[in-house]
Amino acid sequence: MKKIILFLISILISSISLAQTSGTPSQAKQFLKLLTGKKEIRDLALYSVLSNRCSRYMPQDKKNPCKEAVAKMVTLLDFDIILTDNITSPNDNWSPSSFVFVAFKSNLLVLLNTKKTTQYLKELNEELSLYLLGNNQDFNLWTFTKSHFKTDYLSSLVIAAFFQDTSIQKLHLAYLEYTSLSGGVRFIENKELLSRVIDTFNLILDASDDLYKPVFYPKEIRDHLSKGIYHYYVPMFISNSLKSGGTKDEFAFIAPLLLTLTYEFLTSANDYRFLFLDPLKLNDTDKVKDIFAGYCGANFGLRGLNFNKSFESIRGRFSISTEKAVQMLIKH
Repeated sequence: MKKIILFLISILISSISLAQTSGTPSQAKQFLKLLTGKKEIRDLALYSVLSNRCSRYMPQDKKNPCKEAVAKMVTLLDFDIILTDNITSPNDNWSPSSFVFVAFKSNLLVLLNTKKTTQYLKELNEELSLYLLGNNQDFNLWTFTKSHFKTDYLSSLVIAAFFQDTSIQKLHLAYLEYTSLSGGVRFIENKELLSRVIDTFNLILDASDDLYKPVFYPKEIRDHLSKGIYHYYVPMFISNSLKSGGTKDEFAFIAPLLLTLTYEFLTSANDYRFLFLDPLKLNDTDKVKDIFAGYCGANFGLRGLNFNKSFESIRGRFSISTEKAVQMLIKH
């Protein structure tokens, strides 16, 4: 999820650049402060960038349903960004170098106040610790989570909300601390348990590919997935949730795929040239791996493993033409 965080901030900064082309840097920074305080403007900025890809890649009769799915997804993300610099200072030299972030905010708060979460997190940390010690080698996060929450929808929601940032910063937990959002004793216990689980995650992620891939991914696709597990599980939850809310499978899949594609395109250059345009081709293997993860996750949320799982064919298409690669992805 951390890259999506940076993606959202990039969109905010890019929106400033587009809206303030004749203004001063001081005005742009003031506008950034406004954006980070106004959810409606943030949501609109994200929607405009994503819906632009609906217009580009979908046939005429599917543009509007695609945009409707994107709008629902933006609402579903339920995100908040807070710059932790002294943003009330009149000094124009500040920069947004420090921030806290949360996605799926309402769901995260509900889960942390739930009794079932306590048992899940305790058992999860125990199982992960056993795995690290060389025991329980068949352990898998998805299988374990589903044994607790039963449905694909709830299981993907839990993983997406709890593990949206597995970096050492744990930005979603830092957000809770910074905003003083809390609950009773159960909330505090669950938050501490979640922090410990993420620490254990990182012991596994930092060890070796042989350790982390079997734990976090299905065997059929794990060879080409990276340590950023949010690339896979966040699109999975989004597609599953959109479907559960009545969105047709085709658009429930395309919306989170466009979120992944847009971020990877935007960050493939050092400036913001690909905010609304796309690179003609993409040869960065790491970026194609992240796209592949989002593609797999969004698909898995709808149809299990019944999709094109050939990473090499997707990478090959991107090396020739981004447009042809995207067209191939949205049809599978």
